[in-house]
Amino acid sequence: MGLTGFLMEEVDALWGADWPLQTHEILANTLCALVVLHMAAAIFESF
Repeated sequence: MGLTGFLMEEVDALWGADWPLQTHEILANTLCALVVLHMAAAIFESF
């Protein structure tokens, strides 16, 4: 996810390209879902 953020902001050749933004968004949403799943599993295992 850090790589796509860097590509979006710092690489002039990719300025205005949609794919780095879309990839970054997919990775961020996936990471958020995995965090929620991890928290749910931790709560479930604590009982």
